[in-house]
Amino acid sequence: MRAGVLPTPLPSRERVAPMAPGEGRARMVARILGRTLTLPPRRGGPLPLPGRERGWRAGRLFAGVLGLMGALLAGPAVAEQAPASDGGPALFQCSRYLRNGEALYGIPPGILHAMSVVESGRAGMPWPWALNVSGRPHYPATRREALRLMQDGEGGLRGDVAVGCMQIHTRWHAGSFAGGEDMLDPAVNVAYAARFLRELYDRHGSWTEAVRRYHASDPTAQDTYLCLVLDRRVRLGYQRETAEMRRLCGGPES
Repeated sequence: MRAGVLPTPLPSRERVAPMAPGEGRARMVARILGRTLTLPPRRGGPLPLPGRERGWRAGRLFAGVLGLMGALLAGPAVAEQAPASDGGPALFQCSRYLRNGEALYGIPPGILHAMSVVESGRAGMPWPWALNVSGRPHYPATRREALRLMQDGEGGLRGDVAVGCMQIHTRWHAGSFAGGEDMLDPAVNVAYAARFLRELYDRHGSWTEAVRRYHASDPTAQDTYLCLVLDRRVRLGYQRETAEMRRLCGGPES
């Protein structure tokens, strides 16, 4: 039932080779920015359908990726100040990376966008400095203030904070980053989330399951989160509401 709620990757979405260990943080950020976004030629048709045995497997494409992320992100900062990178307003610092993140990892259009609004939305837009500290949401006006809230009493990184555009949690993912500044960097935050979501898809065989498992491990919380993302994806115009969505999420039957 759930496997059909979200689409398979479109045939026009090409496979993207994994990031090489020597590529480094700066190049990864540049790719998400679109400065060097080049997709390899198609080989072997579209990306695999959910549940198929063929196609990308976590062992081939993402073997060791989470263990490598700490080293990959440990280079010099690309976006030292806020607003990041090109000086654009903070309100757009998440949105400007989402489409490329989807393209790079073969994610159907709008899934990352919808997830980002659910995760860190403020006035219908994802907020780059959004935090959830020990279950309490915060929307700091500046990067500096967000970094301060991420610190514990001794100046270290707290272990109970969900960070940034895609609300990457320090408890589970901090070891994959060079530090709090990296986690908060919008380009790195979105890039990591896109790669992690792709890994979940490869592991579980459908985008529906990947989205459910991105946010929570409890089945009830997973279903609630999935319905929020589906609703947002419809509101953003990426898909129409379906009878299956209404059955799953309790909407009115047509």
